[in-house]
Amino acid sequence: MDEKRGVRTIRRAAALALAAASALHALSWVRPLDARNLFQLEFALHPYEASATLVAPLGEEGIPSLDANAEEGLFYSETFRQLALPNFWSIGVDVKPVAVAGVVVRENFPEAFDAAEIRPGVNAIRIVTDGFPDPGALVLGAGSEINVVDADGRIVGRCHGGFALASGFGHIVSNSIFADLWTEPSFRIKGEIVGEDRELGWTFALGARFHSDREIRNTMFLNLVRDRVDRWYSGWHPLRNTTLEYRVDFSISRLARTGEPFGDGAVYNAMLVGKRWSVRKGRNTLGVKIGASYLWKNGYTGRVLEAAHLGWDILLRPSLTF
Repeated sequence: MDEKRGVRTIRRAAALALAAASALHALSWVRPLDARNLFQLEFALHPYEASATLVAPLGEEGIPSLDANAEEGLFYSETFRQLALPNFWSIGVDVKPVAVAGVVVRENFPEAFDAAEIRPGVNAIRIVTDGFPDPGALVLGAGSEINVVDADGRIVGRCHGGFALASGFGHIVSNSIFADLWTEPSFRIKGEIVGEDRELGWTFALGARFHSDREIRNTMFLNLVRDRVDRWYSGWHPLRNTTLEYRVDFSISRLARTGEPFGDGAVYNAMLVGKRWSVRKGRNTLGVKIGASYLWKNGYTGRVLEAAHLGWDILLRPSLTF
């Protein structure tokens, strides 16, 4: 009995180690490829989503700039204003390492995955790795873009809005992956600024996802994200050092038939709120996002439905900003 208890303790420790591995916050940067900043390579390293994107202009006028020290509201208003003036196209890839890690643990180490169950229906590995429907994608985009520059003229972020077409192979549900070629057209407004004193990121996305696997229903989705880091601030202001994420998915066929988005049409609903605190005199921030999700059976049939953890679940995502 003691030996089994020791093995179980080790497995629980492994689950906690996986949670700790997700604590690194995004490291992102933009590298111009020419003197006029017409062509750019954008990189983002994050355990939850890493990406590399080539951005190129649609014409010779280049991409307009905005001061990184501008008020937060100006970034939003300028992005909306530029929507009618498309000036870029892009191609990129993204990978979701933590989501993939969750799949690897469940499929290759099922005993360790089961041992991470804190209580019936609450699994420590699923808590920190769930909420991502795919392992990665190829993304094509076009729309309007604004470079965010610091006092020295260096690009420290960007704001953009427009249309994107993403496609990938594999659908993840409750740490299980299924062979599925999917395509996702969407409209997105997105931005990220990384400055010395603050970091700001936001996303608005509205789109649909179409699946080749007939046991996975086609869906529409809405995704909202607002994330702000203030390195020298440790108070409780609701808009500083805070995060808010919300996502909702609906079954297209069921929604069209019933007209009830949160009845027979609902597939997935999730919300996270987060808070950060300045540590080491502003050199780092330490924070956590916590929330809940609800998965309906409306989105799946057959073997995919059998693998899904239906109902409520907890989401937990720690973060450390360097």
